[in-house]
Amino acid sequence: SMGVVAIPWCLVGFSLAFGTGCPFIGDFSHAGLHGLEDAVWPGTTVPALLFVAFQMAFAIIGAAIISGAVVERMRFSAYVNFILLWSIVVYAPVCHWVWG
Repeated sequence: SMGVVAIPWCLVGFSLAFGTGCPFIGDFSHAGLHGLEDAVWPGTTVPALLFVAFQMAFAIIGAAIISGAVVERMRFSAYVNFILLWSIVVYAPVCHWVWG
């Protein structure tokens, strides 16, 4: 799940979860981690890319928990497609609602 979730998280997931956007979902202001290279996350002293990696760990753990529920019940290709969509369509908006 780490290899499958990490790439979409860095491309669009973080931006959808922590972008300003609207109350339901973020925007694409940080798509591709744009503008976070040398930044400090607002309200903290934490480098923005470290914050991205920390939050990505939770997205990966969520997908790994799902893997325990579907083991030997789903083909691997179906699982990969499912967690790819789940990380963007489900996890990112819920993360925005809770922490965004």
